[in-house]
Amino acid sequence: MGIRTKLSSGALVLFFALRVFIVSIPKSSAHPLTIQLSKSKRDKCLEFDIPEGDDARIALVTISDKDTEETFDYYSNMMSELDWDAFKFPPHPLDIQRAFYSIDLRCGVFVKLKRFPSLILRHQPLKFHNGIFFNELAKMGTNRARQEPDTRFELCFNPRSASSDGIRVMFDFMLKSEYEDAKMEEEEKQDRKAKKVIKKHQFTPLENNLQTSVNKANRIVSSMRFMESREARMRETAESIHSRIKHFSYLSIAVMLVVTFFQVVYLKNYFKKKKAL
Repeated sequence: MGIRTKLSSGALVLFFALRVFIVSIPKSSAHPLTIQLSKSKRDKCLEFDIPEGDDARIALVTISDKDTEETFDYYSNMMSELDWDAFKFPPHPLDIQRAFYSIDLRCGVFVKLKRFPSLILRHQPLKFHNGIFFNELAKMGTNRARQEPDTRFELCFNPRSASSDGIRVMFDFMLKSEYEDAKMEEEEKQDRKAKKVIKKHQFTPLENNLQTSVNKANRIVSSMRFMESREARMRETAESIHSRIKHFSYLSIAVMLVVTFFQVVYLKNYFKKKKAL
């Protein structure tokens, strides 16, 4: 799956070769991915492919830059634990919901789901903190297609009327096969744990305290691993952007040198014809 930006061409004095950079995104992640949107005439699109015989679902939610990091972490943890057959978010805790910014208000961004080559499956506006689900993607549009539908999909965000507050779209892409494999692995892990767990009546107060400490330590380790993975993802993004800027700078310098050379040659010939040199 990749993310690309659709750019409109314009008339320029000099011709620049503009490239569309594609950022590779894994098909599944322990935590949802995030796209930053601002008011623009350019669509931001995600292209992805569903393997033959498999299925997929997408869950997404829109939050504002004015929302707190606690809200972001809440959605990140909640969306990573959603079941395959979920069609809406679980009820939000009241203390979390009170901190939401502009709940259920339109953010000025439209989302469009397309199945190649040209079948539009969904096109709707986004609202802050309003979860949207695209379930069983492989089955969507099969009854409307004139020919065998493609396995490629495109999810586009149109931010032409986006709020000036700054918008983040969090989305979770899940393949059914990967969900079933993960669920089976988790069940096996739980079975192994059940065989090792000491029964409740066998615990002494000291053992209870020790078990509580172990559980808290496991939660801290999980949080640290999540922060480590997020930091690595941000570092890769920064390095990628730096590399693109460097290549674009080299291209700009090369174009500038070529144009300067031609200008010098042209002026030299011009003055020769005018017998100024």
